[in-house]
Formats: sequence, structure tokens, C-alpha cells
Amino acid sequence: MTKYREYSREFSPEQLDDLRNSYSDHLRLSRGGFLSDKQRKRLLRLKKKEQGTPDSDFWWRIKESTRDAMMDMKMICDIASEKELQEIFGTKQTRKQSDDMYPITKVLSSLLPSMLSEDILREGISNFRSSIESAKIDLKNQRNNPNEVKRLRAWIAKQEPRLKEQERNLPEQEEKLKEQEWRKFILEDLAVKCLTWYYKSGLFKTDSHRRMLIDTMDAITIMSSGLKKVDRRFLDDFSEVAY
Repeated sequence: MTKYREYSREFSPEQLDDLRNSYSDHLRLSRGGFLSDKQRKRLLRLKKKEQGTPDSDFWWRIKESTRDAMMDMKMICDIASEKELQEIFGTKQTRKQSDDMYPITKVLSSLLPSMLSEDILREGISNFRSSIESAKIDLKNQRNNPNEVKRLRAWIAKQEPRLKEQERNLPEQEEKLKEQEWRKFILEDLAVKCLTWYYKSGLFKTDSHRRMLIDTMDAITIMSSGLKKVDRRFLDDFSEVAY
């Protein structure tokens, strides 16, 4: 399981290999970007830290350059023509891809919080424990069936250590979910912006569909941050969004 250090996550050897494979083409083919080749390799643990450059200094530079890069990207979005913007953001890469998303979608998706929750994690462990208990009951009932007894004993012996590992890792997983709380507010912003565009764009013609969008935005903001942030009167007053 992924652990956290002060500045970066601690990855298992398998996870680190997956990361390196995922970014291997980028390392080999990149012609620019705000990270230097040395910084990319240090992030992927392919290069040792430079002498006299502690992690604190390295990550300070990363954070500052990332903030500047985001403003540079916004500047491009505000100035470039639609043709240029489409070439930058609306063109899917022709390199090998494991999915069919636009690159900018992959960037934003990487900031989304985990799809899991504490309830889901606990429910999963509870269901796993119930499955093992059911197998133990079946084992007693199948004592006159040697083959089934052998199969069930092997399955139980394999699954019980997995259950203990999941139970042992649960506090760490829950802590990770708490650390990601800030991400849901980014997701809330994006969801409201996107649904507002759909509301104003004219794609949804009927009043019932438009009410559905308002209700969805209300549900998202109330459940996420405890506030109702959308006023239909305000949305209807500003209907100049182009489509």
C-alpha cells in the first residue's frame, strides 16, 4: 500500500515500476515542459538528489514552478485562438495510451479524490470476513466430501491472511482519505462549473431537465461543503454563455 513521506508518497517497488513505465515515453520524447529532465528523473527516483539540494528546496522549486505553469496555461487559454487551443487541449495523443481520454482530462482526473470512502472500506472488510465465515460453515457441512473439504481449507488458508492485512491497513487507508479531503472542493468547483455550462448552453430544453441540473448542483454542494451555492434566479439572469 502507498505510504506518505513528508514531501512525496512512498511507493512499493511494483508501484514505482508502474509509474516509471507510465511516464517512460514522456521522459524519452518530451521537448519541453516546466520540469527539467533532472527533476522528472528525481521525482521518479531514477536520479539521486543533488548534493546540497535537500528535499525541502527541491519541492519548494517544484511548487513555485507548478503555480507559475498553471498561470501560464490560463494565459494561453485566454489568448490563443480556438484552433490553437484545440490542437493543445482538444487533440488526443497518438502515442500508446491505456485509455481514450484527452491529456488535460487525465491531468484533472489525477487530482480527484479516491473513489473509496471509509464506509466502503469497512463494508468491504466486513463482507470479506462474512465470506470466510460462510466458507467455514460450508467446511463443516461438507465433511463427507473430501475434495470440497480440501478446496475450502485451501481457500480459507489463503484468504485469512489477506483479511488480516486489510484490517491492519485500514487505519492507514482511512488516514489517507482524510488527507484527501481538500480534493473534494476542487471536484465540487469543477462539477458546478460544468453543470452550469450545461444549464446555460441550451442543450437541456425542458424545465424539468434544467431543474434536474439545479438539484444535482445543490446535492453536490450541500453534501460536499454543507452549503447551497446555486441560485436559479442568478443563473437565469446570465444566459449569455455561447454554445
